[in-house]
Amino acid sequence: MYRTARIHLGDVPEGTDSELYKQTAIAALQGLLANPYVLQQMQAEDDISIKKDEWFDPWQNRIGDMALECADCFLRRLVD
Repeated sequence: MYRTARIHLGDVPEGTDSELYKQTAIAALQGLLANPYVLQQMQAEDDISIKKDEWFDPWQNRIGDMALECADCFLRRLVD
């Protein structure tokens, strides 16, 4: 019905310092986890999917993916 929660750093974009990428992704994740509205919204989406018996990606995965997207976007802006 749903995937197991997992949060891990993806592949470091080419030309990016791996330690800088890791620290930026961690900071983005901490910022997202500190926002109670984001967490409540994602948990509510999971609850709706469970009630409808639909496949879904757990909120932990989605917030981890958001953090990686934030890190990628931020670091690309530094390079450009």
